[in-house]
Amino acid sequence: MTGALLFVASTLMYFFASPAFMKACYFGMALPIVTSFVSFLVTEWAFEQPTMMFMMVAIMSMILRMFNLLLAFCVGFIILKMSPAGVIIGLLATYFSYLTIEIAYMHNKGKILGQ
Repeated sequence: MTGALLFVASTLMYFFASPAFMKACYFGMALPIVTSFVSFLVTEWAFEQPTMMFMMVAIMSMILRMFNLLLAFCVGFIILKMSPAGVIIGLLATYFSYLTIEIAYMHNKGKILGQ
């Protein structure tokens, strides 16, 4: 998924984006890719825990991801002076694509386990 997302984004940006936008978009894509792997492992662990523990981990994971998105935007835009549209598009597109995959995976795993 990561390879396909980067390939499609790189191809589109090669033809339609400025170098500053490309740099900002890649910066925005980097954080959700790294945090999605960690979040997936934590959610996978929480799936085997009691219901209350799973819900607490799931909610805290979403809150932590939103904080990471805000922090990454602030670093990219305010400190590194990157294109705000590039950072936002990179962050949100990557974050929501990984979130969709993670939700679909957990839904299918719950169906297989009969939950």
